Amino acid sequence: MAVVMIIRKYFLIIALLVMPWLAI
Repeated sequence: MAVVMIIRKYFLIIALLVMPWLAI
């Protein structure tokens, strides 16, 4: 299931991009 790994990678990247905005 390589799809799950790809989804997790994109989810991690999105989480790292969104977290600074939530911290403001």
